[in-house]
Formats: sequence, structure tokens, C-alpha cells
Amino acid sequence: YKELLQRIRPRLAVNGGNIIMLQVENEYGSYGNDKEYLREVIKIYKENDADCLFFTSDGSSYSFLTGGTLPECLCVANFGSKPEERLANLERFRPDQPLMCGEYWAGWFEHWGEPRHNRPQDEVVAEFKQFMDMGASINYYMFHGGTNFGFTNGANYTDHIQPTITSYDYGAPLTEAGDRRDTYYRLRDILIEKFGDKVPPLTATETPKAAYGKVTLTEQAKLFDNIDHLSKPIHVVAPKYMEDIGQNFGYTLYRTTHKGPFNDWPFYIDYVHDRAQIFVNGEYKATYFRDQAVSKEEALKVPLDFGEKVQLDILVENMGRINYGPHMRDQKGIRSVRFGGQQIFGWDMYALPMEDLSGLVYEKVSDEKLEGPVFLRGTLEIQDEPKDTFVRLDGFKKGFIMINGFNLGRYYEIGSQKTLYVPAPKLKKGKNEIVVFESDSTDSVSIEFFAEPDLG
Repeated sequence: YKELLQRIRPRLAVNGGNIIMLQVENEYGSYGNDKEYLREVIKIYKENDADCLFFTSDGSSYSFLTGGTLPECLCVANFGSKPEERLANLERFRPDQPLMCGEYWAGWFEHWGEPRHNRPQDEVVAEFKQFMDMGASINYYMFHGGTNFGFTNGANYTDHIQPTITSYDYGAPLTEAGDRRDTYYRLRDILIEKFGDKVPPLTATETPKAAYGKVTLTEQAKLFDNIDHLSKPIHVVAPKYMEDIGQNFGYTLYRTTHKGPFNDWPFYIDYVHDRAQIFVNGEYKATYFRDQAVSKEEALKVPLDFGEKVQLDILVENMGRINYGPHMRDQKGIRSVRFGGQQIFGWDMYALPMEDLSGLVYEKVSDEKLEGPVFLRGTLEIQDEPKDTFVRLDGFKKGFIMINGFNLGRYYEIGSQKTLYVPAPKLKKGKNEIVVFESDSTDSVSIEFFAEPDLG
């Protein structure tokens, strides 16, 4: 907070800036009702000279508001529909204060493997007019769509984990690339109708886009052949969470030697967060998912005779931490690996945050159809000044893509997202290095750059 607030302080309205309010916590009423805690947060603000109008922001139901608000702070509500009803609820809870929606949800989270939400924009525009007619204040969530670059996406949890896709476009009035949707102009027309020439003229232009076409990835580096170039093993008795070895994001490889003689007992992992691919002597055998129990009949079996031994590898992907609700203590990795009821002990753990790939040793691509986990490398040549573009990886199954060392984010064949946003500032005139990590397999070694996104 001290570091954050010293950066914010010069930009507060009381110091001539444009920050008029500071929020205390976020939707705290969803989690608790400790008023002393909330006041301690305010105390930190004041100790760091960030003294301005403080407000709380919670769901619009009475339970959320009762838990998360303070009588001395402006209280605003978060919702995505029925503004008249929700604001009337807020007014009953806290009369004689300005009415404001702290998060008006222009869209919703998109999850891998689910259809895109595509909220009707007529509804968003009509509800914005209701806010204006009521004289209420509104803060859009989101007004400008964004991107979960790298591994920064979160996840929701109902009865199963729902990792958020790479795009955070959210159906916002400004797209992921900053372009104005028709919604933007319609909202602006409502403001002009209400405020007239107080609405400033538009001066910004859309960023130019480019379709750079196909790029063939000509080099490959197998993960298992390069593991010692990417990470140093940490020996543990039993598998630990990735956080226990100082890792936050990416993948973790667990490796052990399994010796015979051994019966054909079923192979179980009692805790998978979130996706575990299992290999025997480097050959893919099975994938275990979080929230998907493996039956005795479905479970992998590795029977061994006298004198036989195999290398057992488990590549675990952190697909995004849960960021709302009671499951937020979401540690990643695996625990409790066993054949039948017998725990398997003695493991090497390799942290793979995938931040520095400079140690990879590449060779020429041997085939257009490749089994993962594998890194593929190619070059995008740009003749003129770089432009925004969108990359599509048809034929690839699951992984991430880096351009000039910058991780654009994850792709996953189950969709709905089909393209990833490539901002012009991450490109350069001349040669651009592209690295794709494919964890599963690919039917192609070509990717393609388009001028338009396809979010499903």
C-alpha cells in the first residue's frame, strides 16, 4: 500500500489530479463483515496522505451491503442489469447519498469450453439511458476491454473450475485493441443529448491493423530433451504445490523412477490443480483434470516385471487461480500420487514459469504433425512500421505463444476464443521471433496473422 499510494498521491483531485475517490477493499461483503478490518485499510490510506473521498463497493443485495460497507464512507453497488431496481435497493439501504453503480457489467467472464456470452448491446445502451435519466453515476466494468497476457487469467468456480480465456474483451464499448464499437457511439449520443457541447469532440483514431499472413515454424525443441536447460530439479519426498517451491505461474514437471516388480494397480492423483499430463518413458499416456474423478477402470496402469523400471513424468499446468468466492486459496500443482493405495515417494520437481526460454536447443522440424510437449520457433518478417494484428493457431491443441520474448497468452482448441491479440508495440520492423509451446500435439506447424479478431 505504501508503494502504491505514493504513486497515486500526486494524482488525487486534492493535489490537482483527476482521481476523485478511493475504494476501500473490493466487494468485501462477499467475504466478511469485519468493520475493524475495513477501518484499518482506511487508516493505511490516511497514514500515506491519500486522504480523499473513500467509498465501498459491494453487490447490491442487503447481505453484501451490510457486510461490506461503513457508515462514514460513500456506499456504491455493483450489478449488470435492472438499474432502477438495484439503485432503489441501494437508496433504501443508504438514503440521502448519491446513487452510483461501482461496477456496471457490460459483459461477463468468458471461460474455456463455454459459448461466448455476447450480451445484447441494445440492453446496455437502454440501461445507460436509465442511469442518465435518474441522475445516477456509473462506472463501467469493462469500458475498455483488455487481455490476460501471459498466465495472468483468473478463474471462477461453481461446481467445477472455469478458467478465464486469454481475451478480456468483455463486450466492452472499446474492444481489446481499443477500437470503438457501435455501443461507444450510441452511449456518446446519449451523453450529447443530456450534456450538449460539454461533451468534448472525438480526436482519437483507431489503430491500424495488418494481416501478416501465414508463418511456418521451422524449428522444434522437445521439453523433455531441454528440461535441464530450463530448470533445476528440486528433490522432494512427496509432490508439493508449485507455491511451495517458490513458483507462481506456468507449469511444473514432477519426475520419478518407478521400479518393478509391480502389479497393474490403478494410478491416481488425489489433488490435481489444474491439468496433469502423464508420460511413461517420455510417451504420453493420459491426462487427469481437476474436478474429474478417474475411475478404477479409466485409471492408467503401469505393470512392471522383475528388473524393469520406467521414468514417470507428470506435467501440471496452472490454468488460472480462482479469484472469487470461498475457493480463493487456490494452490497449484499436485499432491498425493499413488498406485492403488500406495503413495509414490521420491520426486524431482522442475519449476517451469516459461519466462526465459533462451536456453532451449532447437533442431529442424521433423514433421508437420508433432507430439508435445514441444516448443516450435519461426520468424515473422515485417517490412513497414508494425501494426496491431491477431494470430490464429489452427491445428494446435493447447499451449501459449510468445513474440519477441513477450507471452501473448494461452490458446486452447476447445474455444470459444480463436485468435490472440498481438499489440503493435510488441512487434518490430524486420524479424520477429515467434515461439509456440504446444503441450499436447499439433497437426500443423503454420500459424496465421489476421487483421480482425475471432473470439468465437
